[in-house]
Amino acid sequence: MLQIKKESRKNLVPSVNKAFDIVTLLFRKGSLTLKDITYELKIPASTCYNIVSTLEHRGVIQKDGQTNCYELGMSLMKWGLKAYNNVDIRKVAVKYLYKLVERFNETATVTVFNQASYESIVIDVVEGTELLRTSPRIGARYPLHVTGAGMCFLSSLPADGLTNYFELIQGEQLIRPISEEKIRANLQSIKENGYAVTVNELGTNAASVGAGIRNNVQEIHAAISISGPAERMKEQIPEMIKAVKSYADEISTRLYGNQ
Repeated sequence: MLQIKKESRKNLVPSVNKAFDIVTLLFRKGSLTLKDITYELKIPASTCYNIVSTLEHRGVIQKDGQTNCYELGMSLMKWGLKAYNNVDIRKVAVKYLYKLVERFNETATVTVFNQASYESIVIDVVEGTELLRTSPRIGARYPLHVTGAGMCFLSSLPADGLTNYFELIQGEQLIRPISEEKIRANLQSIKENGYAVTVNELGTNAASVGAGIRNNVQEIHAAISISGPAERMKEQIPEMIKAVKSYADEISTRLYGNQ
């Protein structure tokens, strides 16, 4: 069981802590009434009701209308599956990252798409050995339009998702101003060709090539990419495109059986 250091307890939010206690209890017991939860955790009834109502509203737990019992909800299942998928993606993708680095000696990454924030998030990195190289860290977040991987995610968004993205990004302080018209014009080509190339979108004279990893319903939820100084990469980009596309397809097949 996770032990919390004594000196950190003063920073805990009591209501959040109680919410986690309720979720943990339902994980252990499976299904309980509000009265059972109150009794098990020794929480005042009104406090328990408020927390349970909030968790139910957010889909973390759900109530059976016939038994009036609460159990874990679909949101937790979705979050768990997403985390599980990400672990699987890293395990499968890492050998392809090493292949890209061995072949081109530039930095290779695997990223996932955060639908809530419209960002790409790096979940694994293998760097080349060149002194001058790109060095994204695991956990780094990027706007979708600045990397090849992110552009692949952007190309997969429905019309309302694209509109939301541009509305969001226009309010951000970016290194370089963006042209919505130019980005939109590139998306159809990315859809048709299955890869994206960006050059100097981060204002660092870097280039990247990315291709989407598709699940069993052909949604792009992850991507692999290779990046480095634009001047050094430019002659290799055609070969990089072939390799990144091929490896992305192989990862999709290994994870989901896609053909």
